[in-house]
This record gives sequence, C-alpha cells and structure tokens, in this order.
Amino acid sequence: MDKKGFTIPVRVIISLILSFVIISIFYLSWRKAEIGIAENDVKRQINDALSQLEILIASGNSRKVYNPSDLSGDRRKIDFFLSEKVDFVAFGFNPQKKDKIVGEGNCIFYKIKGKSEEVIWLNNIYFRKGIIEKDRWVTSNEGFMIKSGKYSLIFELVEDIKGKKYILIYS
Repeated sequence: MDKKGFTIPVRVIISLILSFVIISIFYLSWRKAEIGIAENDVKRQINDALSQLEILIASGNSRKVYNPSDLSGDRRKIDFFLSEKVDFVAFGFNPQKKDKIVGEGNCIFYKIKGKSEEVIWLNNIYFRKGIIEKDRWVTSNEGFMIKSGKYSLIFELVEDIKGKKYILIYS
C-alpha cells in the first residue's frame, strides 16, 4: 500500500473528530445560553410583577381579612410564563428548606436548572398564600410557589387585625 492510500482514511478520521468537537462546543454553548436566557426572563417577569405590587401597596385599598363583611381589596392579575429550565419561583418562602415562611415573607426565591437558588429581599412587600375559608380568601402562614409553565395569579392587598398589609396570592 502506498502512502497516499493511508493518509486519506487518517484525514477522514481527523475531519470527523474535529467536526464532533465543533458540534459539541456549539451544543454546550447553546445549553449555557438557554440557562442565561431563562434566568433573564424570570428576573424580568419578577421585576414587572414587583413594579405592579409596589404601586398596589402605595395606592391600593386593602381588605381587612379578619372582617367577613369587608369587600375585597385591590387586586392585580399577573401572568407568568416560566420555561422548562425554571425549577421554581417561590413567594415568601424557600421550598428547599422546611420553613413555611422565611423572615416575614418579604422575599422571592427562584431557581434555574443547573444554577443555585437566588433570593430577592423586599422592603415592604409581605407575601402569603391564600386559602379558601367560608367562601373567602384568607391568609395562611405559608408562601406560594410556581414551577415551569403558564400561570395567572391574583395578588390581593389585605390587612390583618394589627394593620399590617400583606399580598395574598391565589390562582
């Protein structure tokens, strides 16, 4: 066998290996970019929701949750679309811990697949999960969590007997 016949299969193998390396690098870069895109999208949706909730707290009327005859407080319906890269977004608690509420519920935890959890601490927004009691939404001592998917959540401004305002979340 001459040398030219031997170099052709070697060149083919080297070309295939280089092609595989290039495709692998592209694939891994794309996966990392998807995670970054998902994180930016979650941050944007959370910031949009927080803007609406800050306005709600500053200028909204709260429902006295302890008074059954009180009309409903001001509400905001906020839509979330979380990609499959999102593990969770939790209002007022950390689902990876056993606590039902973190602090006073003034936080938002979120986690993207392949990254560690992140937390946003809030100054004047306190979240509580809404539960039905005697045909009315009342506060519970729990936070509210959503996972990947599409959600329409209701955020209602309520007030407890001591006058502290909360954001009640239900869907």
